[in-house]
Amino acid sequence: MLKMNVCNLQRFFEVVDRCEHPVMLVVSEDMSEALRSNAFVQGQLLDMQEGITELTIETEDSVDTMSLLRFMMEDGRTTCEHRAA
Repeated sequence: MLKMNVCNLQRFFEVVDRCEHPVMLVVSEDMSEALRSNAFVQGQLLDMQEGITELTIETEDSVDTMSLLRFMMEDGRTTCEHRAA
């Protein structure tokens, strides 16, 4: 389980959608929603975003987990944005 603070949900969803295995958004202790390629849930989160969005994510695959961790470490910015910062 990963707890993530996401500033750029659109880029986050691009990473999630590239994952090969299910990525689940934990919405309560006993309920999760599929996040990968789920336009409805992604749209709801985008509509509610105000600044940083805190998400709890579960993945089934270590490669997918590493992709999400890499995104989190880069704060969702592209290489060009890192150079400008």
